Parts: sequence; C-alpha cells; structure tokens
Amino acid sequence: MTTSRLIPRFTRARAATLGLLMLCVPAVAPGAGIGAEVDALVGRWSAIERQRSELDADWRERRVAGERQQALLEREKADLERLIEQRAAVEDDVSARRGELLAEQESLEADAAVLTAALPPVVKRLEALLPRLPPPLRALCQAELDNAAAAADTSGELRSVLALLDALAEFDQRIALHETQMPIGVATVEVQQVFIGLSHGYYVSRGDTLAGVGHSTQEGWRWGDPAGASPAAVRRLVDAQRSRGRLELLALPVSTEIVAP
Repeated sequence: MTTSRLIPRFTRARAATLGLLMLCVPAVAPGAGIGAEVDALVGRWSAIERQRSELDADWRERRVAGERQQALLEREKADLERLIEQRAAVEDDVSARRGELLAEQESLEADAAVLTAALPPVVKRLEALLPRLPPPLRALCQAELDNAAAAADTSGELRSVLALLDALAEFDQRIALHETQMPIGVATVEVQQVFIGLSHGYYVSRGDTLAGVGHSTQEGWRWGDPAGASPAAVRRLVDAQRSRGRLELLALPVSTEIVAP
C-alpha cells in the first residue's frame, strides 16, 4: 500500500493529521517498509480517534447526568427551603400556643388557690346547716360531707360540695314524700312524711290517727303536733302528691319559728 493510494480516503483534516504523523517518522531508506510504518501510524491515529469519540460520548452522557442531578438537587433544595419555612411557621404557632397555655395555667392555678381558700368556710357553713335539714335530706348531705372530708385533693372536695348544693337546691324546689318510722310519745309509729322545700314538713300516721308539722329551727329540725294539723288534711296532701290529680286548696298549719337556712 502506497501513500498516494491512502490520501484520497481521508478528509483534509485527517490528511493534515497524517502529514504531521509522517513528519514524526524517522527518515528511512527507500524501500525499507514505509508502507508498513504508515499503516501502523494510521492504526494508532484510528485508535486515538476512537478514544476521542468515546471520551466525547462519555462526556456528553456525564453532562446530561450531571444536568439531571443538578435539577434534582435544585428541586430538593427548594423542597427543603419550603419545609424550613413551614417548620418555622409551625414553631411560631407552637410558641404562641405554649404562651396561651402557660397563661391559662397561671389563671387556673390562681383560681384554684382562691377556691382552696374559699372551700373550708363553705364546708363549715354546710356542717352547721346539716342538723336543720329535713331528716331524709340530712343523710344524703352527711354522706357528701364525709366524701368531701375524705377527698384526696381540692377537686374531689369541690365535687362533693357541689353535689351537696345541688341536692339542697333540688329538694327545696319540690314537694317530697317519705315513709319511715318515728318516735311519737312513748311509741314508734309508721308514718308518711311530706316535705315542702327545706323548711316545712308534715306527717300522718298509717291509720290517720296522728298528724303533725315539722320545721327547721336554729337548734335543728323539730317535729310537733300543733293544733290545726288535722290527719285528714295531711292525708289529702299525701294522696294528691301520689296521684298527681287535680289541684285543691288545703288548710295546713305553718310554724312561725322557721329560720331560713
């Protein structure tokens, strides 16, 4: 293979490159195998060209991959910045809510201190009121006072006191019936009692032979049999409350020694 036959196969740039390569070839005598030397140089040049092409392709792939990775990193950066802003906003809300809760806690603690100081006088007043209550209500209120005394904290004591006050208010707004045995004279008689609020009460025996009136005094609840408390009138009151029938006017005595609770 001769040089004149190889040159038409290459472009001008490649011919120029080949020329440079030939300049680098040491001078040899004519007929010393210059064709083989040229073939070797062309092979080296082709290998270099392939390597360059491979490097260009690899660089392009790396550039595309780098651009994609950069885009991903930018999106992640934007997401992180957004999360940081959201977290900052949440922390601000949490701080504000924490401040509100602390203020509310301080207010509750102040109210609890006031309540703790106010409960003992209320309990003492209720204990003094206890003997003056109608007997059926007295047992319930005594139980609530016992619960208040045994409470482990202020809230438990307050619940018992409120339950007692609710019982007093409910009893004071209705007419209550109660059956029991009570001592009258030297005997124990089975009676039916009617309580009108916290201050007035009446009883009538089973046989409608005995009747009396009760009322609250400074010394406690007191039963008596004043004149005018007829068994028939008290019986009509009991029957009216049991049947919830028609209304009627009843003449019953009212004590003038009643002391308001």
